Amino acid sequence: MNTSPQVTVRTARGDTVDAREVAWALETATDRMFSMMIGRTWQATLADLVLVPGHAWSWPQARIAEVNGETQGVALSGPADLPAPDDSLGLGWGWRRIRLSAVALAGYPFLSFMEHHEPGEWYLTAIAVRPKARGLGIGSRLLYDVIERGTAAQKSSVTLDVDAKNTGASRLYGECGFTVTGSSGRAWLMGGVVVRRMRRLLTDPPVL
Repeated sequence: MNTSPQVTVRTARGDTVDAREVAWALETATDRMFSMMIGRTWQATLADLVLVPGHAWSWPQARIAEVNGETQGVALSGPADLPAPDDSLGLGWGWRRIRLSAVALAGYPFLSFMEHHEPGEWYLTAIAVRPKARGLGIGSRLLYDVIERGTAAQKSSVTLDVDAKNTGASRLYGECGFTVTGSSGRAWLMGGVVVRRMRRLLTDPPVL
């Protein structure tokens, strides 16, 4: 008897529910960087930003993986030349804006590295799977969906950035045909974080 869960992948909707899921994916993929930057209102702040059209974190760039109708994973990707959201994240002047600036300054060695792209790239901004749904193949399913979207958009490659210490994610990307093409400087003020750029050429054959 087949008891494998039914996984479906769909484009995010422009509503608060999906916007909060995309916000969760951004927070998870960055190892909770946004809660460090913004504080306890991080999810509402990011969700409001996701609902603003026309930038790389906007909801149309997100794909939602569901198991039995429940969101278990999110991937956010799009053309690398899509503009980034305003670096104020919509925050007014005050202590949260100061906190945001301080964390961004500490992370400058890898944040500045992540801003550089080659022509023709499709960029994976964030991918995250709920802890209880890991091991079900949802990460791979979302990753290949990203590759298909880049191919459909006639891009030359899919690229992503990953914390060098995240060996599990790096292994998944390697199994899906991604290779390391460069590394950021070390962010000593954030515990020595180093980010690696990985790329999969879209002319490569599928990885079976």
